[in-house]
Amino acid sequence: MQEVTEIQVVGEMNQPIVYANFAKVQLTPYEGMITFARIDPATAFAESGAEMADTVDAPAVARLALPHSVMQGLHKALGEQLSKLSELSEGNSPAGGDEP
Repeated sequence: MQEVTEIQVVGEMNQPIVYANFAKVQLTPYEGMITFARIDPATAFAESGAEMADTVDAPAVARLALPHSVMQGLHKALGEQLSKLSELSEGNSPAGGDEP
């Protein structure tokens, strides 16, 4: 069997973009689950505006169930992109010349 060397994602631009500023990651023996949520900064603070609330409701906006192999690939890809971002913020050109 021939091994796939490149995967082309099709229809990506037709999918809605969902904003999330919180992610909860859970692992089971079978898969990984990432739940993305949106925390409204205005509700994260107590009414006085001075202290953080003890518990904040964060509505889930998306949930992904991923095989462990995809979770490992995601971990690697995020690390590479964060390294490039760090290099850009330090004023250096990113390794390989690719934009993050």
